[in-house]
Amino acid sequence: IDRRALPVPEVAAAEIVKPEGESETALFRLAADVLGHTDFGVTTNLLSVGLTSLMAMRLVAAIMKERGVKITAKTIMSDPAIRGIASAVGNADAVQSHSHPPVSLSRQRQPPAQATPGGRSYRLGSTASPSMAL
Repeated sequence: IDRRALPVPEVAAAEIVKPEGESETALFRLAADVLGHTDFGVTTNLLSVGLTSLMAMRLVAAIMKERGVKITAKTIMSDPAIRGIASAVGNADAVQSHSHPPVSLSRQRQPPAQATPGGRSYRLGSTASPSMAL
């Protein structure tokens, strides 16, 4: 099926609710870029105006790139309106701002620094016993 040849579903002008605030406006713009049109509002179900699961993945990537917030395509598909996505992004942003920065895999595998005998230097990555004095 050539989806580009299909007509864009029409949404009645009375159903189109304009974005309010910076978050909804930014998400509306991202969704419009992914969908290729602006014939929807912030309360419109994006699935009814052409959003597919692949497009949802593209929207997730765009949100992560622009906003630095991790959400999933499942989140978008469970509430596929801009207002619902904005709420999910706001919640994810709040959770991420209170979490610690991620630790790299190599840092996770590295043993803690150990003091050398005499306490004047440290051995990194050694298997020294923890009974050494600092």
